[in-house]
Amino acid sequence: MNPKTKRRIGLAVVFTVVAVCGVFALQTSTYVQVQYSSWRFRNASSEQDRLQTAESLAALGKTGLDCIVVYMESDNTQLSEPAAKYLVSYVDKLSENNDQQDFLITKLVGHLAHNTTDQSYLVMQFVPVLLKKTEGKYSDVLRRVVSSALGASEHSVRLFAIKLSLHPHIKTHSELLPLLHDSNAEIRQAALFAVTSNNDELMLSDEELFEWLHDSDASVRKVCLDALLSRNRSEFEIALGSRLTHPNPLERLRLLLDLRYDEVADPEPWLERLSHDPEPAIRVGAARVIIEVARTRNITLPQWTARMVASDEDPTVRRVANYYLGLRGENNPGNVRPVSAP
Repeated sequence: MNPKTKRRIGLAVVFTVVAVCGVFALQTSTYVQVQYSSWRFRNASSEQDRLQTAESLAALGKTGLDCIVVYMESDNTQLSEPAAKYLVSYVDKLSENNDQQDFLITKLVGHLAHNTTDQSYLVMQFVPVLLKKTEGKYSDVLRRVVSSALGASEHSVRLFAIKLSLHPHIKTHSELLPLLHDSNAEIRQAALFAVTSNNDELMLSDEELFEWLHDSDASVRKVCLDALLSRNRSEFEIALGSRLTHPNPLERLRLLLDLRYDEVADPEPWLERLSHDPEPAIRVGAARVIIEVARTRNITLPQWTARMVASDEDPTVRRVANYYLGLRGENNPGNVRPVSAP
């Protein structure tokens, strides 16, 4: 082997050793930095300090991020909560083609899958980020998280869950119905808006919706009014609906009297609803008024009048309804037309 060849081989070996040593030194340096930052994270005196330390860990690459993931999965909430909070923020800022995104999303979803009943505001913050980043890929897990949060004791968590229920990949509208009677007006308002904004399914009929025209909170009443107007209900019909569901029985009795007049083009559906009123006196009044309307407008009695005679829970209502039908001469159910008949 000539001297030049030996020299080349020697230089190659030197460069290789230097490169290996450099990589080792770099890895050792990164390892030392991760260990130091991890120690700082564990021993930080506040959540803010932990969040700042998490940022230092993330700057060290995958090794540092792996460390944050380990802390997120810890049973120690003082470590897991700031770690989770930082990772959610970190993932939210990642670009779509970032190599770390899929790895971290998988970890976040896995964390959620084991904490679907955790009704904390922190866990809820995972949901919008993952919805945005995954386009519904993990909607089953996210839906379970939102569904659980709807029953949370903390007001802010329930409110956040209601807003998330509007997302097309969540759709927990049916689970919002109990919240329409929540003691908190802000919750009722948000739930009513979400339910009435569901274009895929009618969750509340107009008649059911009339009830919230009497809510104690003006903002809830406004949501109800807007929803009825969006269904092409006229102001006159909404006023009738308000009286129909008025908590004061006297107001419903006054409505019975007004339904006799020509201002109401078709009083029969309103009277049919009043025939189910919880007050027996109002049910009797509905039978009396439909008889008068049928006589003055020369129309056939609807079928529900025979139902009142046959099956109303109150014997007095059955007896009086039968009396009024007898005056009309149409107490034979065979002569009674259906409501939908021409």
